[in-house]
This record gives sequence, C-alpha cells and structure tokens, in this order.
Amino acid sequence: MAAAQARAGPKLPPGANRILFVKNLSYSITGEDLYDLFGRYGGIRQIRIGNEAKTKGTAFVVFDDVMDAKNALEHLNGFHLQERYIVVRVC
Repeated sequence: MAAAQARAGPKLPPGANRILFVKNLSYSITGEDLYDLFGRYGGIRQIRIGNEAKTKGTAFVVFDDVMDAKNALEHLNGFHLQERYIVVRVC
C-alpha cells in the first residue's frame, strides 16, 4: 500500500488549486468567451460568471487538472481581453 501511495504523489484535497478566480472582466463577457480562452490550457469542469451587482465582472474557472490551472494562471493573469486586463488568482 505504501508503494501505491508513493507513486500517486502527495494527496491533494479535492479542488485544491484547480479553481481560478478571475476579475476585471467585461460585463458583456460570456461563458463561451471564457471557455475559448481558458480551454486553451486544459479541460474545464465548470465556469461560473458573476451575475449580481456585487459579482459582475468576476468568474470562477474550475479546471480538471491542477497543472492546467497553474499554466492558465501563469499565462492569463494580466491578459488583455475585451478592452480590459484581467486579473487571475488561485482560490
């Protein structure tokens, strides 16, 4: 059993570092726009776009894989999208 654990690497809690928080989005952004952009970096499980007064211009992007999320974060933080520079953070 110890050998199987060693091969699998350290166990991460579900959702660890796979969720990115995105802000400074255009209010007219669509889920399709975000799938097109973030999907370049790996499989996406879910995108949630803020639709209330306090959450407009924000989104959560959930990747299938931690490394894909990390890669997207490194490439897209500060990316120019629809006349805005988006801010991407790990949740």
